Amino acid sequence: MRGPASLRDPWKYQRDYWPTLPVDIADIDPDLNGYTQWRRDRPPRVVLSDSLDDIGQRVTLTHELFHLECGQPDRWHRDRGEKLVRLLTARWLLPDLDLVKRALAMSVSIEDAAERLWVTLDVLVERLRHLTPNEAHLVHSPQARAFSHGHGGVVLYGLKSHQA
Repeated sequence: MRGPASLRDPWKYQRDYWPTLPVDIADIDPDLNGYTQWRRDRPPRVVLSDSLDDIGQRVTLTHELFHLECGQPDRWHRDRGEKLVRLLTARWLLPDLDLVKRALAMSVSIEDAAERLWVTLDVLVERLRHLTPNEAHLVHSPQARAFSHGHGGVVLYGLKSHQA
């Protein structure tokens, strides 16, 4: 994996805990970053879009590995399962809130902070939206605490969003 050595590597996790799992990079539906293919007579496989950059592959592989960890969703709980997988992905990729705090402080935009942390904007926002009260206290950022309680909009963490 490229990027800072201190970050968690889903490729290493896959090799250590899912060594027989096929991970393919392919030309897939442009609306998808990747998917887990659950197969009746064979083990599942993960497919990542060939249009993803390194950060997108890191995030998408982590997301799909959590789908495997949580098990195949049934049609009744698919939405709840997807929300859980998004939260687990964000928490796993961004466990070090001090690193998050430093990235936010050094960045000119929330997108810049996400790039410094080697995650997508969605992952960073998901992590900060679900800070526990103790985590918000650890971050010691009034902006992060405000955002975790539902404030936000065009300006996040006192940083302008380029997507506004």
